[in-house]
Amino acid sequence: MRISGPELFQYGAAVARELEVDIDTVDHVIPHQANGHLAELLGPYLGIEPRRVFVNADHLGNTGSAAIWLALAELRSTLAPGASVVALGAEATKYMFGGFCYLHG
Repeated sequence: MRISGPELFQYGAAVARELEVDIDTVDHVIPHQANGHLAELLGPYLGIEPRRVFVNADHLGNTGSAAIWLALAELRSTLAPGASVVALGAEATKYMFGGFCYLHG
């Protein structure tokens, strides 16, 4: 099964709910960083405010497989203790995808 753009995020949000992590209540979502416009596109799609979608591709560009880790490193410097983050990623062919939940200590 090939998963593309919206399906990736829909699937990721469903898995987060199964793990009792509600996208509506996490502080930030870090998507696959293909471009700098993902906050405007993904926020409404997930039903959350675009400001909660952390994107740094607008100033770093597409950094490939390091993108989510670079975004998390940048975001961590601004997080308060107890803040929660869900990351959703995919590799280039969109046959493999995954994510993780991060709780800032």
